[in-house]
Amino acid sequence: MADVQSWVFLFLGLFGGFAVSIAFWWLINHYFVPNLEFSVEVSRSKVGFYKSGVRHQIAIKNCGQRDAYNVKLRVRLKIKDILNNGGKLWDFMDLSVSDSEYFILRKGSMFRITPLSQTTSGFSRPMFPSEIREKYEQGVLTLDDLFSNYEEMRMFIEVIATDRFSGGAKYFRSKEYSKRDIRNGVFKGRNHLSIHRQSKPSSRS
Repeated sequence: MADVQSWVFLFLGLFGGFAVSIAFWWLINHYFVPNLEFSVEVSRSKVGFYKSGVRHQIAIKNCGQRDAYNVKLRVRLKIKDILNNGGKLWDFMDLSVSDSEYFILRKGSMFRITPLSQTTSGFSRPMFPSEIREKYEQGVLTLDDLFSNYEEMRMFIEVIATDRFSGGAKYFRSKEYSKRDIRNGVFKGRNHLSIHRQSKPSSRS
């Protein structure tokens, strides 16, 4: 009888320890990690500090319970048939951005990501049509030009953020934005879900 009880207590101890470990792992990876949300649309506004006169932005907000640290991101394009010769393959490339790293993103705060087609050197490559290469050389290439040239093109954002307390890092990926997701206007305040009408062209970046 004593042997049976010993085995029972051993089993309960092992099961209890396993259950606690699972619960701790779940908390670290689901609660004590950042929770970033992306805007559902891309804003398009008029600006005076770009030669093209146009700026596109995507908003990201920290909707979690804690601050996000060491936030690193990249904006990527996904283009089907990049040579426009009837192919079916998808090509991927990174877009330059105004800022790709943020030391801290406070709980409840929002920042705006600005893709910079006009400074992405990849558009000088011969695989792109002459009108794209020329606009890049002139510093006036925009997402509008790219979406007009490629019917099957998507843009998305990848982000890695770390929780300061737990050290838990999490990977985030936005939806794939298409030409239909671009809306004229600007993001205001901390609202990442609405694009507001622009009152006048912005004179600062």
